Amino acid sequence: MQCVKKHALIYERGNIGMRIGFIGAGIISHTHAEAIKKIEGLTLVAAAEVLPERLKDFAEKHHVNTYIDYKEMVKSEVLDAVAISLPHYLHKESAVFCAEHGLHILLEKPMANTVEECAEILKATRQSGVVLMICHVQRYFSTNVAAKKIIDSGRLGKLVSITDVRNINYFVQSRPSWFLKKETAGGGIVMNYGVHSLDKIMFLTDSKVMHINGIIGKQMPNYDVEGHAQILLQLECGVTAVISYCGYNVPPINETILYFTEGTIKLHTGSELWVNQGDGYERIPIHSVGDQDAFAHQWQDFFQVVENGANNKNNGDYGMEIISSIEQIYNYCGFKNNIE
Repeated sequence: MQCVKKHALIYERGNIGMRIGFIGAGIISHTHAEAIKKIEGLTLVAAAEVLPERLKDFAEKHHVNTYIDYKEMVKSEVLDAVAISLPHYLHKESAVFCAEHGLHILLEKPMANTVEECAEILKATRQSGVVLMICHVQRYFSTNVAAKKIIDSGRLGKLVSITDVRNINYFVQSRPSWFLKKETAGGGIVMNYGVHSLDKIMFLTDSKVMHINGIIGKQMPNYDVEGHAQILLQLECGVTAVISYCGYNVPPINETILYFTEGTIKLHTGSELWVNQGDGYERIPIHSVGDQDAFAHQWQDFFQVVENGANNKNNGDYGMEIISSIEQIYNYCGFKNNIE
């Protein structure tokens, strides 16, 4: 199947640049919409969302054409690309449909619930010749970029290990119910936040995961997804990493500590960065922090990949590799069901 070429038609009709349609208009879509406004050459023109009130709110804030059915939007609008921000179990179906209609795709993480679904998405995008980028945003946070520069400089010696801790009350009533069902979300806290941890660790180390071990478990009797985990990774570069999650009623933490032979980095992604070389922690000034700047950098990269064939570091193969690691965690880490 050949990609449907729409660029020439669009430029002739309006000269407004790449036209984007959103599939899903939840909270993260507002972040994407604000990011697009910062990128010259991108125009958000339409959004599809099954919840009418959510769709109305999105349209009022971002002034777009609206649809209940994303397939109708794809068929009715003249689009170059779509951003898909749907529940995880709908990623495969929507991405394949858009690829078959010649649209480039920015797909929210995780790529899909299983490696098998990821492979179907990859097949469809390759057959259509469209760009697929997965929203693994860790490489775009300025705090993470600054940390990587310190790692690569060698000023702290050799990186030997990483501890990544994410504690959050995962089972709050405000969380959409589909997040708390394995069939729709693909898993619990490990699926939802594990993709971020793996993406961050792989970006910082330029290395793939070689071995996985650990324990996952749950303490919430009304849900079939896990709420806590401790995972040990060994990377191909020799670095080891421990990922720790607690999704119960605990104080929130989002902290990554990197241990070197000559010092330590403490990283709070999106907010702060410290370095310790033996005399206490020194805070590193960061010019820009926060989600919107990171998402704007991501959209700029997506635009460059589509328009100029730039290197797509968050391509479908990378997204599938992360899901493969998540599957290994679920398949090979011991599951400790502590519910009494």
